[in-house]
Amino acid sequence: MDLIDKTVEKGTDKTGIPGIDCQTWNMFDSVRTGRKLVLFGIGACAEFFFFHYGIREHIDAVIDNKKAGMVLGNCIGYTYGTENSHLLIQKENALDQFDAEDAVVLVCSTNHCAEILNKVYSYGINNVFILHIMELNERKKNGIYDVAPMTNEEKEKFYSEEAKKIPIQKKKIIFYAFGSYSDHGKYISEILWNQRPDLDIVWILKENHLKDEVPQYVRVILDSQKYQYIYEMSTAHIWVFNLEVPTFIEKRQGQVYFQQDKLINCYYN
Repeated sequence: MDLIDKTVEKGTDKTGIPGIDCQTWNMFDSVRTGRKLVLFGIGACAEFFFFHYGIREHIDAVIDNKKAGMVLGNCIGYTYGTENSHLLIQKENALDQFDAEDAVVLVCSTNHCAEILNKVYSYGINNVFILHIMELNERKKNGIYDVAPMTNEEKEKFYSEEAKKIPIQKKKIIFYAFGSYSDHGKYISEILWNQRPDLDIVWILKENHLKDEVPQYVRVILDSQKYQYIYEMSTAHIWVFNLEVPTFIEKRQGQVYFQQDKLINCYYN
């Protein structure tokens, strides 16, 4: 039973408000066309929006009073590398900036719907939809019940497929050398930087403290940051690794993969 199904068990699957409990994704799509889209509430429920529409779907604003001041990419891993990644999460008074008829608010909370609805209505915005109610109605229509929660592997696979739709960045080269800034890759990257300072050089590290060893011109990600890892790998033109690439990463057409030892042998031969 996933997060959406659990709302039935908790009794939060209905609001008792006319016009709300019958909402569907089709209704949402018809109303949101040509309007500004605001997500209200950022958590596990919000992931369903990106799972439904894809990670590149444009968002105009994100509201969550508890997470205000953070950026969306740090809260919803799916958005990493997209235009939404750097969206600043704001407090509810951000609704003031929208024309009431020009905005659609999608409530991504399963526990505080009535409270959020009243807040949104107080700003004169009536185009309000509740994500879990729409999803439940969709499942009922299709006879789908007791959906298992997505595993981390399934989420990574979904994001990996979405990341493949993002263009490859020709100047990006990504390195991995035993999880540290070392081995042949270190010297290869330094030579590349001296000859081509316009390159975007990315290193994958195992431990955060190893960042101190890396030059400032190198961008660093940790291999535990799976969404960042997948995004950088999916959009890099060249991979330089001294180990096999993880199975959850699939090389795209147009990408080049070098194993460091073979690259060095080619250089000396």
